Amino acid sequence: MFKSIALVIALLVAAVLIYAGTKPDTFTLQRSATIGAPPDKVFALINDVKAFNTWNPFARKDPAAKLQYQGAAKYMTETGQAYIFSIAMLSKRWFDGLPPDLQGIVMATAKQAGAEAIPWSLDFLVAQRKAWAEKGGEVIALPAADRAEMMAKLASVGDDIVKTKPELKPLWDQMVATAKRGN
Repeated sequence: MFKSIALVIALLVAAVLIYAGTKPDTFTLQRSATIGAPPDKVFALINDVKAFNTWNPFARKDPAAKLQYQGAAKYMTETGQAYIFSIAMLSKRWFDGLPPDLQGIVMATAKQAGAEAIPWSLDFLVAQRKAWAEKGGEVIALPAADRAEMMAKLASVGDDIVKTKPELKPLWDQMVATAKRGN
């Protein structure tokens, strides 16, 4: 009797393992939400930081929490560091599985999109600097020596943070390595 039960259990385990072996080794999880409002109404809510709590889901969880808004800083220091970038990612397995002609189309389309996005982002930066100045802000462009001194002083910030939060060190090391490849 015991051997029969053990055999049935072993067969069930083997069946589950065989079934699992036929499945892909990766899966995708996607979530989406439908917002029942026109785009201009949604944009108005996310474009104005003071409108944040009218839709902030965390404010509903803790109604006692209060946000205070202070005036914006008047000065912005130009560091010469990128703060707008675009990235597109795709699965290497998916890409490698495409026929060569489709791989070429994907790469050509990516290059075209990049060629269109870079001028847009540069124009966006110019427009934002102009808007900043029109609203009373001031852009400080440091001389090269002062900028280098500021960047040297800020260089240890990431290392200082990972000393207190060692779980972030692998991510920090990866970011540093990526930045070095880009230079």
